[in-house]
Amino acid sequence: MKEKVSRFTLKAVSGATSGRTRRFIQPCLLALLLCRPSHGYELIDDLKKQGFLKRDPDAGAVYRALRAFDKEGLVRSKWDTGQKGAAKRIYEITPSGKKFLREWVRVIKANRDSLGRFLRFYDKHAKHE
Repeated sequence: MKEKVSRFTLKAVSGATSGRTRRFIQPCLLALLLCRPSHGYELIDDLKKQGFLKRDPDAGAVYRALRAFDKEGLVRSKWDTGQKGAAKRIYEITPSGKKFLREWVRVIKANRDSLGRFLRFYDKHAKHE
């Protein structure tokens, strides 16, 4: 049986193959969730600490991605009501999320290799200017 791939999934990774990094927040979030289940604010803080993004992450983009991941089955979430203050939604990566992340890593490595070839070419030929 062929696994269903959503438009969200295809759009995310296919957009990455064009060299655009607009959706780069997606693999960053999933990679952080490999370490431990987290809530949105922790993930935003971790994104800042790791320096994966050129600028501070947009909270709205983080929460939109997490909701879409939850809908797609890439993460599962539950409410944590055991702590002081408001309840927090805790996100955990699923096996489908790990598979999606592996595809992102494949695309990122291919982009890295392509950029490396370009830079080597440029360095070789720019010396003749």
